[in-house]
Amino acid sequence: MSDDPTPKLQVAIDDNISQGVYCNLVLLNHTENEFVLDFAFIQPSNGRAKVRSRVISSPRHTKRLLQA
Repeated sequence: MSDDPTPKLQVAIDDNISQGVYCNLVLLNHTENEFVLDFAFIQPSNGRAKVRSRVISSPRHTKRLLQA
């Protein structure tokens, strides 16, 4: 029996997600109830950014991310 009270979490990830995507820009918007983080790639010669991933999070979880 373990003395560690932390529950074990198993995380599944699809193969295409596990490869990740390169982003060099993040755009942040928020309301009282949620934060929206748009991770994008911008080509310096083009000046246009394309959002590669959007993460929507609660203020509580976003604060934990900031502290990390």
